[in-house]
Amino acid sequence: MMKTIHSSSPIALESRAQMEQIFPVVDMNTSLIEFSFVGQAGDYAVAKIKEKIEKVTGPAQFKSNEMEQLIVFKQEDGQWKIWQASVLDIKYL
Repeated sequence: MMKTIHSSSPIALESRAQMEQIFPVVDMNTSLIEFSFVGQAGDYAVAKIKEKIEKVTGPAQFKSNEMEQLIVFKQEDGQWKIWQASVLDIKYL
C-alpha cells in the first residue's frame, strides 16, 4: 500500500502509522468503484474516486464503508503516486 504514496508526501508518515495499526488486526477487501480524472497542472494531477472497503475480519469498531475522495497525485520516478487525499463523503455499510 505504501508503494502507492509519494515518499515525500505530507501524508506518508501518518499513513504508514495507521496501516501498521490496522493491517495486523483487520482483514479487508478494497475495490475501486469509480475513477474520474479531474485535471493536471504541472507536476500534479487530481482525480475523484469512490472506493469500497469491506471488512472480512477484525474488531467491531472497524466498519465496512464506501468513501468518495479527491486524490492529488504527484510523479515520483516516472510513476503517479498519491500526494494528498481529501474525504468528500463516507457511508458506513
